[in-house]
Amino acid sequence: PKFRCRSMLTTVVCLSTADPVVKMPYHGILVLDPPISPKFNNPTMWVKGDMIYTVSISRLTRSFELLSNGKRHYPARVLNDEQMSLVLNCVLAGLGIILDK
Repeated sequence: PKFRCRSMLTTVVCLSTADPVVKMPYHGILVLDPPISPKFNNPTMWVKGDMIYTVSISRLTRSFELLSNGKRHYPARVLNDEQMSLVLNCVLAGLGIILDK
């Protein structure tokens, strides 16, 4: 939710392209099509629901694509309801609120 006194803060949930050594209930597979960026071109990402952070928006840098005309394009990534549900369930499991998936 939006809080009046914390308008410049956001919650970040970590993603990884590496499989977890031990798969836990707070891990989930998220398939992003197209991939996040050319640098991270694997469409399969692991949600790390035990790694959540609250950070200032000013400390974040959006990924961008460099267009042929030299301008930057900042594609917006919006997860669908099923993907957001997966992320939420992983976070809840990481907090110990949901113990089993």
